[in-house]
Amino acid sequence: MKDATYLQLVGARILSEANDLKRDSHALAADLSLDPATIDDVISGSATPETTDEVIRRMGEVYPIDETDLRLLPDDCDDGIKIMRAKESRATSRIFRRSDRNGNLEPYYEYRDTAFSRLSPFRPEWIRELRVVSDCDPANPDVAFNHGHFLHQYTMYVGPVNHYWEIDGRRYAAEMHTGDSSYHTPFRPHTFTSRSATERALILAVTFGGNVRRAQRELYALGARAEHYLLDHAGPSAGTKSLIRQYLHDAAITLEQLDAELRRAGATLTARGAVGGDRPLSARDVEHLAMALGVSVRDLQVAVFDDSEVIVEHTSPDDEYPYPAATDHRCLIRPMIRTAKMPAMRGFTAHITTPDTNLAGGFTTSLHSWIYNYGHHATRLCWSDGSGERQTVIEPDDSVYVQPFVTHAFSRAEGEPADLCVVRVAGHVSGDTQRELSHFPSISRVVREDRRWY
Repeated sequence: MKDATYLQLVGARILSEANDLKRDSHALAADLSLDPATIDDVISGSATPETTDEVIRRMGEVYPIDETDLRLLPDDCDDGIKIMRAKESRATSRIFRRSDRNGNLEPYYEYRDTAFSRLSPFRPEWIRELRVVSDCDPANPDVAFNHGHFLHQYTMYVGPVNHYWEIDGRRYAAEMHTGDSSYHTPFRPHTFTSRSATERALILAVTFGGNVRRAQRELYALGARAEHYLLDHAGPSAGTKSLIRQYLHDAAITLEQLDAELRRAGATLTARGAVGGDRPLSARDVEHLAMALGVSVRDLQVAVFDDSEVIVEHTSPDDEYPYPAATDHRCLIRPMIRTAKMPAMRGFTAHITTPDTNLAGGFTTSLHSWIYNYGHHATRLCWSDGSGERQTVIEPDDSVYVQPFVTHAFSRAEGEPADLCVVRVAGHVSGDTQRELSHFPSISRVVREDRRWY
């Protein structure tokens, strides 16, 4: 992003914050002990970066706001795409050592960075397994578990890799092969080893933060009080009753008042039955409670999932299908893990077969995309963010980050098909944000404020 455009966007963001604080440029200037003309220059984007930064700093000192919200992320992508070449990735190589069965610190992993951006929600890594084992026993003393980490992890496997994980003190293991995938919830101990001293064995690990990561600063400030946000997941009714108790406290509604509201809604359910006891809540009960509390039915629903906190998926040719259609066969898709826990986390491998790059048959997604060429042949990438069409060749071990709604397509750059790993994750614009945004009269002032509120 060019500096002038960036400063204009920051100026628009400062104007938006000033509107929220109910200050025009004169009131803002008075509060910040600056000349009104300086504020006007900053808002228009014509001030220097140093002056703009000074206004943000002073706003953070004078008002009880988070000044980092005013420091927009400069766009480090090229028309919506960022590429890391294999050579650049190799330059980030670092070796980590872990204890072996004799207590000696020996090489365990080689890490390399891959393509990501300031805007992307993930931190994707290339990790080669250096510890070779002869079995798939999680109790093998050469297997060194980590302590788990805060980020979700979506993993694709290349070569003969053993995957190990731990849940509630019990350890598990699975033999993985190229194209297999797994998903880990945060803080679950896990590790990986190789089953071969001669074959390439590595994982493509896409770690990312969900809604909890985005709320982390607030949770840090609340400390132990954050525990009150936890819902009962013993069953759907238990979770709903947790939410009802929360809504009662939030709106200062007594049990007696809830009883009155439930009667007006035509319910036979009592307030005490709604917040406690063993009686499950029916769909009709939830409808009456939503009416009584002035919320939607969706706001009272708590999903209960059957799958594990670590999920393993083995790839199969039977899962493969042509894309974008059987009659327009440009690549073959094999889905990787899907879980209802994370509906905005999607992954698949793409076997690129077409010799022609055509954006009309390409990919467009609301999610942030990470793409890695894990095969032995190059592919041609064509893309457009709406301002023009660009092309480049993605060689083996190159990786690509693609912003949402950037149309992109692939074709064979050589005579042989290419193989890509594709992982997609939601950013800050989650489903709830999307629903709220859809009720605004215009999105133009959301993405770039251009006027005072009066």
